[in-house]
Amino acid sequence: MRRLLLPLTLATLARPSHAAWTASAAVRPRRAAARLLSSAPAASISTPTTTLEQEAALAYGSALSLAWRADTEMLRSLLLNDVDVATPLWKTRSRDEYEEALLEVAGFFGARATPVLTTLSQAAQADGGVRLSWQLSVEWPNVWRSRINIVGTTVLSFSPAGVEGALPLVRSVRETWHQAPWEAFVKQVLPKARDLCTLWCSPTAEEIAQPVLQRGDGFELRRLPPMLVVQVETIESGELLYQEQAVVAPPCAYTGEVKRVEWYSTVSPGILERSLCKIDFPGGVTQIGQRRRWIMPLPARFGPDPSGLPHPDARVEDQPLPAGVVEQSAVQYVSRPSMTIAAGVFKAAEDLTRKLEALGRRVVKKQGKPVIIQMCYDLKYGYNSKKQLSMAIWLSVPKFLERNEVAVVVEDE
Repeated sequence: MRRLLLPLTLATLARPSHAAWTASAAVRPRRAAARLLSSAPAASISTPTTTLEQEAALAYGSALSLAWRADTEMLRSLLLNDVDVATPLWKTRSRDEYEEALLEVAGFFGARATPVLTTLSQAAQADGGVRLSWQLSVEWPNVWRSRINIVGTTVLSFSPAGVEGALPLVRSVRETWHQAPWEAFVKQVLPKARDLCTLWCSPTAEEIAQPVLQRGDGFELRRLPPMLVVQVETIESGELLYQEQAVVAPPCAYTGEVKRVEWYSTVSPGILERSLCKIDFPGGVTQIGQRRRWIMPLPARFGPDPSGLPHPDARVEDQPLPAGVVEQSAVQYVSRPSMTIAAGVFKAAEDLTRKLEALGRRVVKKQGKPVIIQMCYDLKYGYNSKKQLSMAIWLSVPKFLERNEVAVVVEDE
């Protein structure tokens, strides 16, 4: 049974690979770790390193990235022989056991697609350890190719390397996930109704991981992780402010770049951010308008760097601006930072805002009104084999089957 469960184990998160590191990395001086950090994507680390332990933690993450690609040489160099590892599914008591478990998991999840692991942040602990926050994206090799996204934390403790200026070695690993293993399987591996209803034109959708920080009266306080998205926004005035504000995909999501022989990568939910803004007209006239921002997340396995991706807008011709739209931005890739939201099913965002303010939380507002996030799980965006946004599917279902949420942005404490 332990081996049957092992493929579910998403182990510990890692960073993108750095092939220049070798098995001697654990005893290299501090400047070697500095070179590692200088080559890492700047957006993936939110806290600067200040100690050897923090540098060792990032090296450990890079080594795990290689391990998920069946290269464990660097990882072995960073661990004590009797390293103690505990994850939500299994425990190991030695470096060899840990390596064996990781290789088995990597072989299972790497059957069709390469796992992608990204470190989100790291922070020193009072006891000398380091806490890593991370996201892992893998593909379950079933017929419908389920994508699994796990956000979690790993707490590392260290033993001195015995050489002055060398990175300390990892003594223990303690890992937690934002979902229990059974919950990840039920919610991310098994197909959902919307996927079964649209299987003729797109595969099942991966969902953005949303760790729950707190549950309240009819709402959840969640943390959206940093993510790379395709984004476009409009500034609207007049009657558009009073029309139905449904989450409908923008025109750039329909590019004509659809080939049925391809396997598409799809992502849900569709996200729409709305806030009030001030519009300046000629002659010194100002008016309150609305900023409507479409946020179309990319599959997590595309990674955090957009430099190798095609142009985000594949349409051949530009579309004229609809009536009431004063301004429209270009379609572009945006690296969005992590964000705290409060999500629930409410008739108006003001209801949710009042509940939060009664609890002492501060809601982000523009022009005196809350910034609203609408999330539609009946909408999924599709990306083709060129990693290009190419389709959107909005599933029209009876109201009792709809899954929509209204959220407001909450300031961090």
